[in-house]
Amino acid sequence: MRLYIVRHGDPDYEHNTITPRGHEEAAALAEWFDQIPLNEIYTSPLGRAIDTAEYTCKRQHVQATVLPWTEESMDYMQRFTPDHPMAYRFSSEEGAIDFVDCYTDRTERLTMLIKEADAFLAAQGYERQGAHYAIKEQNDKHVAVFCHGGFGVALTAHLLGLPPALGFSSMFMTTSSVTTFEFRDHFGNGFTRPRMIRFGETAHLQLKGTNSEG
Repeated sequence: MRLYIVRHGDPDYEHNTITPRGHEEAAALAEWFDQIPLNEIYTSPLGRAIDTAEYTCKRQHVQATVLPWTEESMDYMQRFTPDHPMAYRFSSEEGAIDFVDCYTDRTERLTMLIKEADAFLAAQGYERQGAHYAIKEQNDKHVAVFCHGGFGVALTAHLLGLPPALGFSSMFMTTSSVTTFEFRDHFGNGFTRPRMIRFGETAHLQLKGTNSEG
């Protein structure tokens, strides 16, 4: 399986949609996705993600499914600082453990992301066991999730085995960019780790001469 994490186009936050430039980005993105027949498309419940996905859905003739847990939250967009440090230990078997966050009110949201993301992957045939995923049902599907910058980097961090809270401090997804993960039995043992093969791809913007401002 290949999983595409797509940030929405340039946002119009006031009207819960995307700007004219965002529509240009979404149209260019949909055309770029012509080379990748998508089996499933999911979106955040927020308008800017839904409106971005609509262009791709129409070209691919795939109806989007809304995933409430992919909604954006300020809990994903808080950087740690020397005055508010974060600490964790990393285990190859357990992933990030003993994680202490500088904003304790984020715990519920970050825990929810981990739980829902792992349930989503289990439904695709990849069941989390420690830091790895047992392949219960290998598939060759292409699955796109249209979401947000803060949520997207939090999910990316989790798939890489890092605390979701580290995503916003260490990564940035420009508008309409595509981050791609591959799930394969690389070693023939029935397990996989999500392998990030592209981060923040914007080839569609370059091809169309559409500049993103982040």
